[in-house]
Amino acid sequence: MILETLAQYSAMMVFKERYSEEKIQQFLTFQLEEYREAKLKSTKEELPLALVENEQHLYYNKGALTMFELQKRIGEENVNLALKNFLNDWGTFNNPQKPKRYSTTADLIHYLREAAPDSAQSTITDLLERVNSIE
Repeated sequence: MILETLAQYSAMMVFKERYSEEKIQQFLTFQLEEYREAKLKSTKEELPLALVENEQHLYYNKGALTMFELQKRIGEENVNLALKNFLNDWGTFNNPQKPKRYSTTADLIHYLREAAPDSAQSTITDLLERVNSIE
């Protein structure tokens, strides 16, 4: 999920820079519709985003909606700082200060928690570590 999350967030931020609020809302509405449609077809119980593996409607569609909501609630600058630090540390497999393994969603969440104010910690939990309804 990490790569998909980073890609979705990056695309949204570029989108936000180039297009009007109306276009952003169209994009988010499309993501919501795709998520809802796939959710209706899915036979699997929905997992929190932190645990998702192969459910495209969760990590792409719900992931995009969640990352947009996360940057609204904890601040775009905090999300950007967390992602910058995460990529600096985990952007290469040969970082001597990190274990010889690939990063996980738990690693990314750790960086989001470090960058977010104390008042936003529950937001990270709610959006990424719990199953929540998106309307």
